[in-house]
Amino acid sequence: MSQVSAIVRRRAAAVRVFAEDDVPAAAALFGRAYPQHRWASQAACESYFREMFFDNPWRDPELPSWIAEEDGRISGFYRVMPRPMRFRGRPIRAAVTCQTRMRRD
Repeated sequence: MSQVSAIVRRRAAAVRVFAEDDVPAAAALFGRAYPQHRWASQAACESYFREMFFDNPWRDPELPSWIAEEDGRISGFYRVMPRPMRFRGRPIRAAVTCQTRMRRD
């Protein structure tokens, strides 16, 4: 089978909103994708994720982060961080993305 055929036959990932229950798996994916950003512990990394994505004062459920799942495992993470901003002196609704990653097998 050619590499292209293998890619075509691979099942598409399911994409859904990132939930707080996903934090341990998302933190583990982060650790594998960015080994240079070592945390003191897995628990410390998970705490950071919870603080940034669920306890953030600018959190907006209408601007969520997203995960991709394949075979019941998180294979990708698209993180969205709402931010208060102004444009020409008027408040606007904005968000930035950060640390997007995919699992490589």
